[in-house]
Amino acid sequence: MTALTITHIHYLALLPVLTFFGASLLLMLMSALVKTKVTINWATTVSVAASLSIFVYACFQWSYVARHGATTTVAHAIVLDGFSIVGNVVIAASVMMSALVAHDWAKRERIAGADFHILALASSAGALLMVEANDLIVIFLALEILSIGLYVLAGFDRHRDASAEAALKYFLLGGFASAIFIYGAALIYGATGSTNLSSISYFLATNVVLRPGLLYAGGALLLIGFAFKIAAVPFHLWSPDVYQGSPTPVTGVMASIVKVGAFAALLRVLISALGTQLDTWRPILFVLIILTCLVGASVALVQR
Repeated sequence: MTALTITHIHYLALLPVLTFFGASLLLMLMSALVKTKVTINWATTVSVAASLSIFVYACFQWSYVARHGATTTVAHAIVLDGFSIVGNVVIAASVMMSALVAHDWAKRERIAGADFHILALASSAGALLMVEANDLIVIFLALEILSIGLYVLAGFDRHRDASAEAALKYFLLGGFASAIFIYGAALIYGATGSTNLSSISYFLATNVVLRPGLLYAGGALLLIGFAFKIAAVPFHLWSPDVYQGSPTPVTGVMASIVKVGAFAALLRVLISALGTQLDTWRPILFVLIILTCLVGASVALVQR
């Protein structure tokens, strides 16, 4: 009889993600079960408290990494290192500021309840998971967790047609981006035999890929999927309409939390998994950076 193997879980690495998920679940259950409506003051308090707790976790995580070095958990799918800790802190700070901005906005627009904070916390948990992910499948799942809540938040202002239009555009293009990303992950798996970033790096470092077409195609599709999320040229055309149509706090979430999570995952994939292919993807990345800076700055001058 085969013995049951239980995967070791290092909960210190998962505490930030679990905290945001727990805070979102707490607000949702309170909204559903408590007779009186959850006030915006209580929702903001829970969001800020969850963000502050991640600052505390970061101190313990940094101390652990300083003493024991970087570590992985959940079958090497989650990594705890200095890069993930900094990303968690930046996302937590962004969530706290977005919650405070949303607090005044909700009172001004006379929006009651904790719906915004529930969705924002759940999406931010996906961003935290992207920062810590060490596997392409986990990155994809985190990307979907991050995106689904934002599709709803983009159309949160039901009194404006532009908000519904922004939600529809973001949903359609976000779905295309997710499909492109997972197809790229499948091609990377076909080329290397693994979706784990460390295993991919080891395979490419110890083997010579005689026909790298599958690997290059997978890497290109992954880059396109990430480029949609970070609004890099020429995959940025959705961002002006979505940013303009979404409520101001939601635009702040998109411009901060989404970008941090997507950039962190992109850097981890390029460096941790495809670092041996540096000469191949670096010129492409330089072109995307230059185009994004030049086109973004010049088009913004005449954007209406």
